[in-house]
Amino acid sequence: MNARPYPAIDVWELDRSAIGATIAAVQRPGRDGKEGGVFWIGTRGQTSVVRAVVIPAGDGVVEDASFWRVTPEVFGTVSRWASERAWSLLGICHTHGDGIPARLSIQDRAHLVRAPGVLAVVIGSGGCEDNPQRWGWYEFTSGAYREIGPGERQRRLRLTSDADTEVWTADRHGCRPAANL
Repeated sequence: MNARPYPAIDVWELDRSAIGATIAAVQRPGRDGKEGGVFWIGTRGQTSVVRAVVIPAGDGVVEDASFWRVTPEVFGTVSRWASERAWSLLGICHTHGDGIPARLSIQDRAHLVRAPGVLAVVIGSGGCEDNPQRWGWYEFTSGAYREIGPGERQRRLRLTSDADTEVWTADRHGCRPAANL
């Protein structure tokens, strides 16, 4: 048993292909005026590397105009899938609709995963905001989510262009490689 299930994270490494897959995935519900989101899954350590974008959709996922919800069954499916690869949840990225700031809402703060070092990222404009510098970036630490400002992001978020990120879909029945987005 690992004595430290949540090793401290100094840097999150994210390939630009993960950003592209995230934007493509969240724009689908956004076109219908609904919120959507993805999970960033990968290796956790001092430098944590996002290896896969998992798109929850279908049975066990609710996309609504005012919220996005993933049932515990879907979380369980994704957790088992990630565990088989020695990966873990590194971030949850979701959208807010037009006119709603790219900031964590009170509901987000109360209902998102509460594990040390997990990122919560909010994309505004129904997922149409393609500049990650304009997204809301938060880290769960000391029992709450705190915003990661631009200076800290510059030090702790490393965007790369050297690896393709895997893209998967998930529902309560399992995880599958994503078809073309």
